[in-house]
Amino acid sequence: MRRLITAFAVAALPLTLVACGGDDGGAVAGDTSAVTDDSVTEPVTTDTPLQATGEHADEEFCVFQENLNTTDSPFDDPEATAAEYEAYFDEVVDPALAKLAETAPAELKDQVDILVAGLGKVGEVLRANDWSIDAAFNDPELNALSQSEEYNAAGAAVDEYCGF
Repeated sequence: MRRLITAFAVAALPLTLVACGGDDGGAVAGDTSAVTDDSVTEPVTTDTPLQATGEHADEEFCVFQENLNTTDSPFDDPEATAAEYEAYFDEVVDPALAKLAETAPAELKDQVDILVAGLGKVGEVLRANDWSIDAAFNDPELNALSQSEEYNAAGAAVDEYCGF
């Protein structure tokens, strides 16, 4: 899930404040995909690990997230098409969100619900904008989500639990 959350944050980054409202993410480790916007000219990278290293790393919830972190995403490709975003959400994100909600540990249920709702909103807005990434990330709902303290805190709690 970390990769899904940060892929959203990276794509929204140039359209918000060039710093995603306190999110310590931004991209995944080793991800050097450039954000194609005049305000960003360098590839966006972070030290966020792709593998769970925490106490709960072997739990199904964390293992599944680790698998998601290595799944190809159109957010990694600045030339991704609308059809690629649609297929990604239909084939990867929507089923993944259901599985994450189903496998969330009891102590993270509230945080996972927040993340699932937020990432579901990303898909809804993309759908409403005919899968245009530019149009979707100019949407005020997604700008508010990328800067949401509640959303970012939920992501941090899940990261801490799994050791991302």
